[in-house]
Amino acid sequence: MNDMQSLWLIIAFVAAFKGMAWFALSLPAHAKQVFGTVLSQPIWSRIFGCIGVCISLIACTMADHILMAVLVWFMLLSATAFLVAMLLSYKPQAIRLICPKSLCGFSGG
Repeated sequence: MNDMQSLWLIIAFVAAFKGMAWFALSLPAHAKQVFGTVLSQPIWSRIFGCIGVCISLIACTMADHILMAVLVWFMLLSATAFLVAMLLSYKPQAIRLICPKSLCGFSGG
């Protein structure tokens, strides 16, 4: 594995992790757990989640051929979903660092 492949896989991991965190915040229970209130427009959180997951797929395809990239991408999605779930159960306020409140669809900011 060369340096560019490693860089693309790091980008894929970060994008997948942020995407899964955004997806978690689109659910009222998790948004209340992290911010203390529910989102007024959870569609933005879902859109950012989709963007993050798509960026991770693109980064995986840049790192390797398509068959291996899809396999790595599915494993990345599983691992990052698990990490977000553990972070939500252990220290949900840490999600604020990953997904700022100003971008989450709060009407009041």
